[in-house]
Order: sequence, then structure tokens, then C-alpha cells
Amino acid sequence: MSVVGDFNHGDGIRTVSISLPTNQTHAFRYLPADDYRFDDTDAGHHDGTDNHLHT
Repeated sequence: MSVVGDFNHGDGIRTVSISLPTNQTHAFRYLPADDYRFDDTDAGHHDGTDNHLHT
């Protein structure tokens, strides 16, 4: 399972936890091994494409 979002910078690194800058909104989705991306139903906001988390 991977978490993909605007904070990955395309480096392909998979981590369990990350530190995100505060006072910003970050977009993300989950990406399991079969390449089907899905949403977090508990995320604060959905825009139809991504989940958004405000730190």
C-alpha cells in the first residue's frame, strides 16, 4: 500500500509515516499494489479526484 499525493515529488519512495508542513492543505489518495487508487472516507475534504488534509 502506498499513499500518493502532492507531497511525494515523484521519487517512488514508500514510507509508513511522513512529516508535512503545517498550515497547508495536502492532496492524497491510497494506492495498493494493483494500481487502483481509492479515497479515505475519513478525510476532511474530497474534491472528486483527491482527498485533502489540512495540517
